[in-house]
Amino acid sequence: MTLVVFAGPSAGRLWTDWAARDDVDMRLPAVRGDVASLVNSDQPGTLVLADGAFDRSYAVGHRELLEAASLGWRIIGVSSLGAIRATDLPGTGVRGVGQAYGYLVNTKAPDDHLALIYEPEPPFRIFAEALFDVRQCLRDRALPAETGAIDAFLEDAARWWFGDRTRDQLQDRLETYVSADRAAQLLAPLASPLYNRAKQLDLIDLMKELLAR
Repeated sequence: MTLVVFAGPSAGRLWTDWAARDDVDMRLPAVRGDVASLVNSDQPGTLVLADGAFDRSYAVGHRELLEAASLGWRIIGVSSLGAIRATDLPGTGVRGVGQAYGYLVNTKAPDDHLALIYEPEPPFRIFAEALFDVRQCLRDRALPAETGAIDAFLEDAARWWFGDRTRDQLQDRLETYVSADRAAQLLAPLASPLYNRAKQLDLIDLMKELLAR
């Protein structure tokens, strides 16, 4: 059965590895019309929607996903735009999975907490971070005594335009809540090309599950 994955920064350096497999059809982040084109040309299979682009076209529409589900496609939303659309379409056959999806469902956070700016081709280098990934990174690394400062910083950053959440700007602002050295330590993983952000882990876990079958 066909496994089609629309992904970009949520796949990162693994995009090319998955694309090399015969049992995976890796595609770039989806835009409006991509899902409709797929379901009109392929037999039903599994469609994983992780990432989408909205700067060069409209985002993937709800109607496209509903039409795909009605035609027998198994649709899984994860990580970024996929998690957003799954949150938008409960009970419709669009299944949401992962931490990012759970975060949206449980907190009712705005969609821009998952938004980021990235290079459009593999390995999809990230230029402005998703607030959700920053939140998970800091909470995983913060000491108990730093919890209040981290929460205040995250509330502050939540008010920014998502494109302003670059690592440099995040670190500069975090230094007003903790020491400069500590701010650098807390955010250091985001500078490593080997670091898997929370949204990336969502897709990695899903792909392990799907490819093990």
